[in-house]
Amino acid sequence: PMLEESYAVAERNGYRDIMAAHWMGLTLLPWGAPEPRRCQALLERSLAVSAEVHETVIHGFATGQLSWLQTILGEPEAAVDRLLRCREELVASGCALPLGQVGVMLGAAQASLGRLDDARATLIAGVEQAEAFTFFQAQGLVWLAGVERRRGVPDVAHQLADRATAAAGRLRGAILAALARDEQGRLAAAARDWSGAEALLHEALRVVVEGGHGLFVPDVLDALAEVAVGLESQLEAARLLAAAERARTELGCVRWSGETEPWAGLDATLCEALGEQAYDTARAEGQGLTPDAAVAYVRRARGAQIGRASCRERV
Repeated sequence: PMLEESYAVAERNGYRDIMAAHWMGLTLLPWGAPEPRRCQALLERSLAVSAEVHETVIHGFATGQLSWLQTILGEPEAAVDRLLRCREELVASGCALPLGQVGVMLGAAQASLGRLDDARATLIAGVEQAEAFTFFQAQGLVWLAGVERRRGVPDVAHQLADRATAAAGRLRGAILAALARDEQGRLAAAARDWSGAEALLHEALRVVVEGGHGLFVPDVLDALAEVAVGLESQLEAARLLAAAERARTELGCVRWSGETEPWAGLDATLCEALGEQAYDTARAEGQGLTPDAAVAYVRRARGAQIGRASCRERV
């Protein structure tokens, strides 16, 4: 309601810069809402008006947000080009405020393409420049942790994920803390700590679902599929990978192109382990799950596993 009231005042008085900020702000409520095309349209309106009134700060932040959406919608090269142009324009105009956020989003786009060394350097600089904006700094730390994990430097990745958790705590940003938990879960899985990974990822999934941050659901389902393989629940893993694929299709987003090979390898491993018929059946079952049904399924599976473990302990 407050945003609507402020927008009405801005519209009556012709405050075009505030209107541009309003449209950008709507895309953050909540961040990662499962409406990427709607958010894209709002950001394009914000960019058009901020350019019209020469509002460089809003234009910079809106560019960063729109480029992040481009990345998850499968256009990371376009996002990189847009962000590089924006960064040049900000530097040329002496407008430093959005530089940290633009840098963080540029690093994410580079990471999505598998350009890990470029992404690492860009994210380090972006995190430093975003010091005044804890939200973007925390997000940059999460992405930087992921880059270091993929580069094979888990100790550094753990430290960065811990820093992201601390930053999220200062901001009281539940979704940022959840994304840090997701990264910590992936690190635990890489260390073959399957039970620890599962607990972290389920906590991340809970916050993502309860907060309405549906864009992040497919990634958590992917990570839980990897854990299911580690726990020798191959059927569950095949279902979850297929459910994540359906969720991405419904959202219109894609898995980061730089990460397709390892996930394709996991899929092939499952097919070999299960046999083609069982694998195809499990995938069909997963594809039949809506995102909400997939979340309910994975929670039931975890509950059953905890129940079995409790029975074994009593015996």
